[in-house]
Amino acid sequence: MLLVAVSAKTGTDRYEDMARKLYNRRVEKIVSILNIICLMGFTMSYIVFVKQTIPFIVYQCGGTLPSWCD
Repeated sequence: MLLVAVSAKTGTDRYEDMARKLYNRRVEKIVSILNIICLMGFTMSYIVFVKQTIPFIVYQCGGTLPSWCD
C-alpha cells in the first residue's frame, strides 16, 4: 500500500523515478543497481529450477536424456 500511495503522490510508476523524486539522482542510481542485482538473482534461481525440473519431467514421461545432460 505504501508504494501505491507514494506512486499516487509523486505521479511516478517506477522505483527509480520515485527514488529520484523523493531523494536525488544518486539514490536513483543505487535503486537501479539494486533492481539489476535482484533481477539477476531471480534469473539464476529460475535457471537452477529449470535445470533440476526438466530431467525429472523427462524421466516421469518415460524419456531419457542425452549423455551430455548428466
